[in-house]
Amino acid sequence: MSTEQCPDDVFVNYIATPGQLGPSVRYNTESHIQVLCQMHASVWKKVFIFCVINALFAVFVQVSEIDDILHLSIGDKGHVFMSLMVSYLVVTRSHNSLSRYMAARGYLSNLMRGSRELIQHVVAFSRYTNNDTKGM
Repeated sequence: MSTEQCPDDVFVNYIATPGQLGPSVRYNTESHIQVLCQMHASVWKKVFIFCVINALFAVFVQVSEIDDILHLSIGDKGHVFMSLMVSYLVVTRSHNSLSRYMAARGYLSNLMRGSRELIQHVVAFSRYTNNDTKGM
């Protein structure tokens, strides 16, 4: 991708493809509104109608709720059930993590105890050895 300076602080970006240049995108670096609202090399042409439909549907739902024409609200029983499930899963996961931590702590304690006993046996069995013998 190459960029070259054009007059009036406008940049031209060339998107290079093998053997040819892609479409150029021109924008002014000082105006963010111009960049957002540009139509050339933008998806505004494709999605603008969906944005308008979505906004009109939201207004229709809001007005119908206010005027008691149509109620499209969802009850809270599903949310209560999901919150119970999530809390159960969080507690179970915490319990499993704590169980694994305690098991690892027990294994480390056994390792330290075994190391201490091994060192005590090494000291006890090598206490009365004769280190003055040479040639061995």
